[in-house]
Amino acid sequence: MSREDVLRFVEERIEQLRRELQIYEELRSILMGGGAPVEPTEADLDSLPWRPYQSGTGEWVYQDEAPEALVERLRREGKPVRIGKYLYSLRVGATGKTFVSRREARTE
Repeated sequence: MSREDVLRFVEERIEQLRRELQIYEELRSILMGGGAPVEPTEADLDSLPWRPYQSGTGEWVYQDEAPEALVERLRREGKPVRIGKYLYSLRVGATGKTFVSRREARTE
């Protein structure tokens, strides 16, 4: 394996562990009587493995890579939700997979 391959593997594994930690933290919150999962912070959302759109006008992650609380809120609201400088929304791709999309919100 080349150095780049090893680095890519390590980065992917780190992202997997972050997602797993997030799941355990949400479960702990629920078990401690917190009820619904805790709303993610801007920093939490920025740390997701965002993929840029080819158009360069936004980013996306698969639904299962996003915090459960964000996905639930987007479903509940049924429209884009502004968090920090981004508008987040749920979308369904050509393959039928659901993903979370974010685009910079316009400042008016």
